[in-house]
Amino acid sequence: GLIVCSLLIASSAYVLTKDYEHRLRAYSIARKEHAEKLKEVKVYSQLKVDIDRPPEPLSVICRGMDGQLGSTTTISHEDVPTEAIVHGGGNPLLNVFSTVDIVIIVQMVLSLLTILIAYDTLSGEREGGTLALMMSNPISRHRIVIGKYLGGMGSLLLPLFLGWLTGLAVIQASPIVELGLAEWGRIGLLFLIATLYLSTVFLLSALVSAKASRSATALVWLLFLWVVVVLIIPNGGAYLAG
Repeated sequence: GLIVCSLLIASSAYVLTKDYEHRLRAYSIARKEHAEKLKEVKVYSQLKVDIDRPPEPLSVICRGMDGQLGSTTTISHEDVPTEAIVHGGGNPLLNVFSTVDIVIIVQMVLSLLTILIAYDTLSGEREGGTLALMMSNPISRHRIVIGKYLGGMGSLLLPLFLGWLTGLAVIQASPIVELGLAEWGRIGLLFLIATLYLSTVFLLSALVSAKASRSATALVWLLFLWVVVVLIIPNGGAYLAG
């Protein structure tokens, strides 16, 4: 999990960083051209202002809608502003990996890894007979659950944290990407949300493992829930809203 997570996050950060650099250069060129064009206007009736939107720095971590929103729109007294034109974004890899970013990796890959770690947390102990042996000692049930939770989350936070550092190191290696204090605060908040997300998946997996009679049954149910919650609901929700 550590190796896969680090490789995926590093490669995703590299591709998105190169794409951001290309879009930022295109934004700078367009802004200069539009400024020069504006200086040539001598009559108010010919005044047309081109508004350029810079790319979002945190799109190197989460693409969101930044790559789909327009970059330039024209405002004049005689026309209603039309849909903004998209410029930049010339990375051919994004035609294949258009939605793979660090957030998607956490949402899909690490959540699946969480299920593989937690599906037999209690059902496996019950099948092996070690749960009954453990319960014969003077130890409460909530301590057993807390111990399972802390051990599992420790195993998950290690690849998440090191993969996160690897991705940030790749991003910081770029001389063009500049992250301010506000961006670093949002990155930290995003890491906390990712931790909370994996914690929720782990606790749900532990609940199914406690209720299932066999580990195989728990794994089947958890994979079914993973498909519904991670794949169907996010994509189907947008379709139903439309």
